[in-house]
Formats: sequence, C-alpha cells, structure tokens
Amino acid sequence: MESVRSEINKTLNSLTSRSFCSPKQQICVQGPPGMQGPKGSRGRRGARGVTGRKGSSGSRGKQGPYGKQGIMGPPGRKGEQGVMGPLGQKGEQGIMGSPDAKGNQGILGSPG
Repeated sequence: MESVRSEINKTLNSLTSRSFCSPKQQICVQGPPGMQGPKGSRGRRGARGVTGRKGSSGSRGKQGPYGKQGIMGPPGRKGEQGVMGPLGQKGEQGIMGSPDAKGNQGILGSPG
C-alpha cells in the first residue's frame, strides 16, 4: 500500500503546466486577458466596529437670547424708617378769602 502511495505522489509531482500545454521543450505563454465579467451582487453588511474615544470639547458658542419674564414673587419686608430731612423754605402767602364766605355753624353739645 505504501509503495502505491509513493508512486501516485511521484506521478502527481511530475505533472506540470509544460506537460499539459504543448509538445516537449516548449513553454506555454499566457494569452491576453478576456473581457471583464458582470459585477457580482453586494455582500451583506459587516458587524459594527468599536466606538472610538471621546474627543476634546470645542470652544464655547455665543450666549443665546434671554427667555420670557417670569411671574412676580411675593413682596419683601418693609425697610426701616429713614432720617427726616431738613425743613424747606417758607412758601408765598395765599390769597385772601371773600368776606361773604362763611363756614357752616357747628353743633353745640348739650351739657350733661
């Protein structure tokens, strides 16, 4: 069995492209390439790769517009009374009243 195996190996190793190509002592020359065949169908998508490291943060942008006015809060505590200021100058005298203008008579209280 071993001798048969070794004979087969020798025969296979002796077979080269020369023995298939042409008569003895002539080298096969490769011909020009043929036309390109049609494009095959697209393969399925591969697995997702590993997420990379986080980069450095960018520069800060401009400040946005202010929002709407909020509701008014409760009033605060009343502050302490301030120091009274100096008196002002005396004003001009007013006009005289008419002689016929009289006030209403007051009510007399009863004794007792």
